[in-house]
Amino acid sequence: MRILYAGESPLGGPANYLIGVLNYLHAMWRHVPPAEPLRLPALRHRYDAIIFSDYPCHQASQAAQEAVAAQVARGSGLLMIGGW
Repeated sequence: MRILYAGESPLGGPANYLIGVLNYLHAMWRHVPPAEPLRLPALRHRYDAIIFSDYPCHQASQAAQEAVAAQVARGSGLLMIGGW
């Protein structure tokens, strides 16, 4: 299972609860902290699920948003937990 997790940072802080679940599931995950823009290279891989948790909308470019929408249209899951 491949997961893109954008939000809550730093690791070791509030993100730990979800990271713990992903590790328990033996998921391969990539974390994009809220201070880091979501860029197209992060979306080159197909993800089984994309998680946004307290990730600022302005950090995802229009192209990145469209790439997320395309992945969801092709079957990737999308989970939104809170957010700015």
